[in-house]
Amino acid sequence: DDLSYWSDWSDSDQIKEELPEPFEHVLQRMARRPKSQQFYGLMGKRDADSSIEKQMALLKALYGHGQISHK
Repeated sequence: DDLSYWSDWSDSDQIKEELPEPFEHVLQRMARRPKSQQFYGLMGKRDADSSIEKQMALLKALYGHGQISHK
C-alpha cells in the first residue's frame, strides 16, 4: 500500500544518491551565507524572523515532500 511504500522509500539511502549534495550540506551552506544574492532571485528579500521557514519551504518545493525522514 501507499503507506509502506513511502515508509520504505524514505528510510532508504536512495535519497542521498539522487540528490546532488546532502541535504545537511545545503542547509549549512545557506546558514553560512544568509544574504547570498542567488536567494533574492528565488524568494525576494526575506525578513530575518521568517528566513528559515522560507528556505525550508523552498527546499521542500525543490526536493519534494516526504523525502526527508524525521526519526
